Amino acid sequence: MMLSMKAQWYYEQLYKCESHVTILTGHLAKGSFGKQQVNARIRKLRYKVHQGLPDVQRMLMAVPSKKIVLVHASQDETDKLCVILRSRLEGCEGIYSLMPGETLKV
Repeated sequence: MMLSMKAQWYYEQLYKCESHVTILTGHLAKGSFGKQQVNARIRKLRYKVHQGLPDVQRMLMAVPSKKIVLVHASQDETDKLCVILRSRLEGCEGIYSLMPGETLKV
């Protein structure tokens, strides 16, 4: 739902790139920041919010992208997931985990 200031900050940074699309995977409550932002560059796709590794792999295969920023878990867990996904999924070298304030140069 992008309720946290951190999620909204990421959105504002990434929204500036015209090729960027944000995918919201879970419930969007009425009035939430995510619900208000749904448009051509934000897609609502129904997936489990708290995904395990097989779920994330299926999602990435269904929605391929050159650059992917994973969020929603702790930095340590997300970093480990990125390493696993890069080793298991062909063509998924562009998977990233960022801390607030970090920059992804495209």
